[in-house]
Amino acid sequence: MDLGKAFADLAGAPLRIAREAATAGLGIAEETVSAVQRSLSGTSPVIAPPSMSRLFGFDDALDRINRLASLMDDDAPLGRALAPNGPLNRLLEPGGLVDQLTQDGGLLDRLVSEDGPITRALQQGGIVDKLSADGGLLDKLTSDNGPLNKALAPDGLADKLSAEGGLFDQITAENGPITRALQQGGIVDQVLGEQGLVNRMTAENGPITRALAPGGVIDRLGAESGLLDRLTADNGPLNRALAPDGIADKITAEGGLLDRLSADDGPITRALQPGALVDQVIGEDGLLDRMTSEDGPLSRVVAPGGLVDRLLAENGLLDVLASESSPLLKLADVADTLAGLAPTVDKLYDAVLVLNEAVNPLSNIAGRIPLGRQRGKRAAARVAASQRVIDQNGQDQPGSSDAP
Repeated sequence: MDLGKAFADLAGAPLRIAREAATAGLGIAEETVSAVQRSLSGTSPVIAPPSMSRLFGFDDALDRINRLASLMDDDAPLGRALAPNGPLNRLLEPGGLVDQLTQDGGLLDRLVSEDGPITRALQQGGIVDKLSADGGLLDKLTSDNGPLNKALAPDGLADKLSAEGGLFDQITAENGPITRALQQGGIVDQVLGEQGLVNRMTAENGPITRALAPGGVIDRLGAESGLLDRLTADNGPLNRALAPDGIADKITAEGGLLDRLSADDGPITRALQPGALVDQVIGEDGLLDRMTSEDGPLSRVVAPGGLVDRLLAENGLLDVLASESSPLLKLADVADTLAGLAPTVDKLYDAVLVLNEAVNPLSNIAGRIPLGRQRGKRAAARVAASQRVIDQNGQDQPGSSDAP
């Protein structure tokens, strides 16, 4: 054994470890720089053997960052929504909709205030107490003879729906509505596929893109004095509904609508009694039982050739709605056209006002000129003065005269 060589190797081991670590670090840095250059230049990456950057997942992380950046481009819907003057920015700006909802004395503040609707609903003896109390609504629903127990009992509604040959079986059968909707060329394909309804709606000039564009529907809704602004204004509908003695107060107050509905002799209690409305709907031979029977309406709807079949069939209603000439897309175009007509209508109204201001003085001047009325009176006088009498031979009769 060569002790000198062994000591020399041992002494040089730290240097070799440091050199390998430096080489690996340089390799990682080189691969990271090259990946960044490729992403900035847009060139396709050169196929190379696995490297340290791939082992640590740097390439995948950069690809995800690039995809996220493409979604946030200025001309992409998400980019327009997040733009400095976009809809989201206006919602979050000082005094915007979010500020009005969360500010001191705002909508959320009034909802959770000491005498607000949520506090009253949660207080002792409130609506939540009445619903969850012993013998309350939830107690009646989940009792041994309650509607839920009847629906989940053997041969109950849930059993009939999930039984062999039942409604769920018919819907998920091999040639059932769900299978046809999911097959190639089916309704799901027409909606989500390439050139499908969703693709056309989110296209560069599609309805959603137009709605998010500056001056679009979203812009008008979130603009100052727009629909959302008017709804949440100090004297807006939401504020009036949540004000003291407003609609929310009247619904949740003691003796209010919810109180009367959940009272001992209220409509909900009467509906849950044995033989009452809920029993008639979900009980044995009830409405749901008859609807889900073998020859019931629901079974006929999902049967081959039934309503669902016709809706999902080729050239059916859903096929027409998802086509390139879909009425939904045409309605979006009509909405854009009507939005474009609004400034024209304002101009026409201004023109009518100007025309009225110009015509009214002329009408007043014409009314002061008596010439037309005098001529009419003279003509009427001449006609009345003629008293000639002519016989059947065309001769004047004695005593007849003409006006001078």
